[in-house]
Amino acid sequence: MPWPAALEWRFPGFALAPTRGFWWFLLWVGLVGLAALNTGNNALYMLLAISLGAFVASGVLSRHSLGHLRAEATWPAEVWAGAATRVTVAVTNNSPWLPAWAVVCRLEGLPGGTVLPMIPPRQAAQGVVVTRFSRRGLYPRPALVVEVRAPLGFFVKALRFSSEGDLLVYPQLVAAGVPRFVGTPQGTRELGAGKTQRGGEVELLREFRPGDDVRDVHWKQTARQGRVIVMERKDRERHLRFLVLDPHVRDPDNPTTRQRFDDLVAEVASVARKLIQQGHAVGLVVHPTVVPPAWGIEHLRQILTLLALVEPRRGVVGVPFSLQGEHAVYRLGESS
Repeated sequence: MPWPAALEWRFPGFALAPTRGFWWFLLWVGLVGLAALNTGNNALYMLLAISLGAFVASGVLSRHSLGHLRAEATWPAEVWAGAATRVTVAVTNNSPWLPAWAVVCRLEGLPGGTVLPMIPPRQAAQGVVVTRFSRRGLYPRPALVVEVRAPLGFFVKALRFSSEGDLLVYPQLVAAGVPRFVGTPQGTRELGAGKTQRGGEVELLREFRPGDDVRDVHWKQTARQGRVIVMERKDRERHLRFLVLDPHVRDPDNPTTRQRFDDLVAEVASVARKLIQQGHAVGLVVHPTVVPPAWGIEHLRQILTLLALVEPRRGVVGVPFSLQGEHAVYRLGESS
């Protein structure tokens, strides 16, 4: 067991690690102490006493600062693999009389961090940690680690604030092309819960309600009446469209195959996001799960959630069953 871990009982809840400055300090103290003993110079004794006193004072002050800090992290609504994720951290200094200096915040196991230069006593400060996830999936929510080195930086003292729950990371977004739908189009009237479809004829003008698309705002009537007026459109006939992801591969344990499958998932997710944002109703099939065609942000999140969690499975490559209507099939080649 490393000696910092062996001393953990002296710092309950704290992590303690020496810095390079600590080892230089030990060398300095040894040389000054040896010189003072050999020469009997009072000035050297005073210098040695000041150095040791500064060491003790630094440890006491940094421990006091860290012991009065409380921190929490706020994650964005959507986290995408491979993309920069901005996490807001808020740190509160509950010390009644001392500020906290040079507080470093980072997320456990992830790159990135931020420094809060000074947190006044009984006040809070905010910062942003920019980090990223390398792969999609469901992760335990990373703990927030707060570090203090000031005032002299002989040790890095850290406090870990755990977070409840899991964090869903969506697939990486890529520049996906337009899918080539095949099959016989099957028309269907798509009815959304309280939502209308863009592109149909305007049926009436009414006051804005939560959930309405801001692109349907009638700006001239809004300016005239002094309230937000939207255009309600008639529902229109559209085709059933499915994105079909075949999760079967020959060797799911092969790292190259898994990377290729992740690339395929990223393409499907990007196509689904692009089509739904354009107002299309799109479904998803990942055997054996079928998500019926729909639109809207909640439907998109349902599709992205399924794609974030799908894993390649060993089996015969091919579409597991037929669909009525248009569909675009995504699967790895026979060489996978």
